[in-house]
Amino acid sequence: MDNLYWQPHAGLHALLQSYGANTQAPALIQKQLEAQHEWLLNSVAFFRRPNEESRKLVTGTQPSVTLRGRKFAIDKQLVPATLRLSSLLDLDELQTHILLKRWAKDVGIQTQGQPLVLELNDMMQVLD
Repeated sequence: MDNLYWQPHAGLHALLQSYGANTQAPALIQKQLEAQHEWLLNSVAFFRRPNEESRKLVTGTQPSVTLRGRKFAIDKQLVPATLRLSSLLDLDELQTHILLKRWAKDVGIQTQGQPLVLELNDMMQVLD
């Protein structure tokens, strides 16, 4: 299950872009690369197809799951959109939830206690 989670690569990307201006960058870059080594090396090989185990984790009563030693909260307002997007992408439900949750945070979407409804255009942005 731990391979379902991956660190966002935005921090590493920013470090690489600012390398010339940052004298501490080599040590920071090395640390980031080591932390993300497995995912960067195996890339899409860790993405899985939808499955019952992940579906149960996303739709179950537990408020969080532990992946790579970290608790990852399941946002119940995102579950309907997660299941729809998972089906359309043919992607593991938990990985879809992680992707959707990160996208919602990045674009500033707050559910205000209501289930998130995704339009087709939104779904394309999640992948962007």
